[in-house]
Amino acid sequence: MNAIKSFFNNVSYTLFNLLTDREIYNRIFPHLQHEADHGYPFDSHEEMLQLCEDKELAAMPFVQSIERDIARMPKGCGQALRYILYRELKANKTMSRERARMYRMYAHAYTFPETCDPRLVAKQA
Repeated sequence: MNAIKSFFNNVSYTLFNLLTDREIYNRIFPHLQHEADHGYPFDSHEEMLQLCEDKELAAMPFVQSIERDIARMPKGCGQALRYILYRELKANKTMSRERARMYRMYAHAYTFPETCDPRLVAKQA
């Protein structure tokens, strides 16, 4: 039974990952670059960030943990993920543990490492 549950968790995370990547790279970024109009309520990064200013949502514990990873992500990708997260929270006001876990895993997967493994650093011959 655990194997079946694990399988469906992996499938749902993979689907979440694909849809989030697709929205960020194929919809939000072209919209911000004015290459396409996908109907988002913003035209610049600043306007997108203003839509994410909600103190009530930012005070939620799982949002704070995701925000720590978003701060370590590449800037544009992190801002786009923040917009997607806040848009979903504003629509529902609640989020399941599984959905919150998927956001945390996605954000964590795209963060820059805090330290570098010395075995991966090139040495002079």
